[in-house]
Amino acid sequence: MRLIGRIFLYLLAGLGTLTVVTLVTLVVIVFQMGEREPLPDKIVLLVDLARGVSESRTSDLSFGLASKEGPSLRHVVDTILRGAEDDRVKGLVLDIGGARISVAHVQALRRAVLSFRKAGKPTFAFAENLGGLGNGTLAYYLASAAEKVSMQPSGTVGLIGLAVEAPFFSDALDKFDIARRVQQRHEYKTAGEMFVRRGFSDQARHSLTKLINSWMEDITAAVAAARKLTGEQVRKLTDKGPLLAKEALAQGLIDSLHYRDEFEQYVEANVGGFVKIVSLDLYNRFKSPPPEDAKAVALIEGIGAIIPGRGKHSLLDRNRKFHADNVAEAIRSAAKDPSIAGIILRIDSPGGSYGASDTVWRAVHVAREAGKPVIASLGPTAASGGYFVAMGADKIIAESGTITGSIGVLTLKFTTKELWRKLGVDWDKVASNPRATLPSQVEDYPQGGAQRMSVILDAIYADFSGKVAKARNLTAQQIDAVGRGRIWSGKHALSAGLIDKVGGINTAIGEMRNLLELSPEIPIRLVDLPGPTKFEQVLTALQRQGIDVMELLDWLVTARMTTFEKTFVALSKQADVFLPPVGILQMPTWRIAD
Repeated sequence: MRLIGRIFLYLLAGLGTLTVVTLVTLVVIVFQMGEREPLPDKIVLLVDLARGVSESRTSDLSFGLASKEGPSLRHVVDTILRGAEDDRVKGLVLDIGGARISVAHVQALRRAVLSFRKAGKPTFAFAENLGGLGNGTLAYYLASAAEKVSMQPSGTVGLIGLAVEAPFFSDALDKFDIARRVQQRHEYKTAGEMFVRRGFSDQARHSLTKLINSWMEDITAAVAAARKLTGEQVRKLTDKGPLLAKEALAQGLIDSLHYRDEFEQYVEANVGGFVKIVSLDLYNRFKSPPPEDAKAVALIEGIGAIIPGRGKHSLLDRNRKFHADNVAEAIRSAAKDPSIAGIILRIDSPGGSYGASDTVWRAVHVAREAGKPVIASLGPTAASGGYFVAMGADKIIAESGTITGSIGVLTLKFTTKELWRKLGVDWDKVASNPRATLPSQVEDYPQGGAQRMSVILDAIYADFSGKVAKARNLTAQQIDAVGRGRIWSGKHALSAGLIDKVGGINTAIGEMRNLLELSPEIPIRLVDLPGPTKFEQVLTALQRQGIDVMELLDWLVTARMTTFEKTFVALSKQADVFLPPVGILQMPTWRIAD
C-alpha cells in the first residue's frame, strides 16, 4: 500500500496532465492485480521493432513518447542473450517494422540474434514489407540474421544499397544577402559547407563514399553468408531491387510468404507445437536480480550534441543533449565510489562544444589517474567532439558501422546586416573595445578578427590532434593521415588506430573484465549513472506490476495533441539535417536517403 501511495504521489507531481479518469483506472488496475502467473515452460520471444531501438535507457520507460522511440538497444540485446540460455525459450521472432535503425544498431542486434542461433534455437523474422517502394537495405540486413525470413505476399524487399543526402543553402542565403564565413581545420572538416556551397566538396564526397562503401561491404558479406549466396550474387540482386516478394523468394532472399496469422502458425510448426509468444517486456518482469557478488561497473551515457553546463532530460524531449557537466560529474562520482570497479562510457554524439568536450575528457583522465579503468563504447555516432571525449579511455570499442573520427574544428559566422537593411531595419552599435563585436551576427568580423579566429582554430586543432596522438600512440604523420576532419567507419577506424576493437556493450564488458583481471565466473553488474529519477523509479515499479506505462503515457501526450502538432512532431524528425552545428567540434550533417 505504501508503494502504491508513493507511486500516485510521484505521478501527481511529475505528470500534472493526468486526468481523474486515468488515475481511477490506474488505481483499479493496481488493486485488482494478484499474483502474476508464471511464464509457461514453452515460449517464443518476440522482438517488436516497430519503433526501432534507442540508445537511452529512459526509452525503456517512455518509448520516447513524442518521438516514438523504441526500447533501448541494451535492453533488447541483453534480453535476447538471456533468452538464449533459458530452457523455457524455444525460439525468437523479429517483427521488423518500418522504423529507421542505424547501421551500428543493426549490427549489434544481428550479433545478438546470431548468438541466440548458436544456442541451437530457431529464429524467425517477419515483415509485411522490407522497405516497400523505399529503401529497405538496413531492414533486410537485420532480418537476414534470422534463420527463417517470412514476408507478406504483397510486400517488397528494398535491398537497393545506401545513399546519403544533404541540403545546401548557399543560393538561398545569397538571395537574402546573408554573408557567411567558414574556417575549418582542415579540408575534410566539412560541416560548414552546407552554407557556402551548392554541393559536396571533393573531400566530403570522398569521405562519404568511403563510409557508405564500408557499410555496404559489411551488409553484402553478412547477407551472402546468411543466405548462402556469393557476394557477387548479392550485389547483382541489390542492383535489381526493389524485388517483389515472389521474386525475393525465388532468389533465395526470403524463405516463405505468409500473412501475420499464418506466420504465427508457421512458427508453432517449426518449434514443435503450441508455444506462447511473449514480448521482451513481459519476459523481463521475471528477470532475476544480479547476484550479490557481482562486480559493479558504472555505465554512463553521453548522448546527443555536446553542450556546456548541466541539464535535465525530460521523457517528453525528442532531441536529447549531451550535457557535459552532468556526464563529467557522473564520471567523477564513479571514480570516487569504492564500490564501482570501472567505468563504461557509452557515446552516441556528433560532437559539439570544444570546451564541453574537454571537460568530459578531463573527467576521464582524472578517473584513470584514480585507478578506475575507463572503456569507451561507441554507438551509431561518436565523431569530432564525440571522439574527443572517448579518446582518453583505456580502450575504445565501436561497431563496424559506427561513424567516428572527424578530428578537426570549424567556425561559422553569418553576417545579416544587408538582409536587415532590405527589411528597412538599420543596426547601430556602441562598443567598449574594437573586438567586442566579434560574435555579432549582424556585422562581419572587426579588423583582425578573422585572423584571431584562425589562430584559435590552429590552437584547438593542435590540442585535439595532440591528445589523439598521445592517447593512441600515433606519430604526427599518422595523425595527419587520419585527422584533418576525416570521418571513418568503425571498421576503418580500427585499421587507422583510432579504436581498439569492433563490438558493442558486451564487448566493452569483456574488455573491462580483462582490465579488472576478473575470472569468468565472477559476474559484472552495470550501474547506470546518474541513477534513475524518482519519476523513472515510479514508472519502473509500475512496469514490474504489469502496467503498460508506455501506452498510458503515450496516450496522455498524444490524446491532447492537435493534428497540426502531430504533423509537426513527425516532420521535426527529418529536420535535424537542416540545422547548423551546435559547436566547433561537430561532424557534417546529412542523412541516409530513404
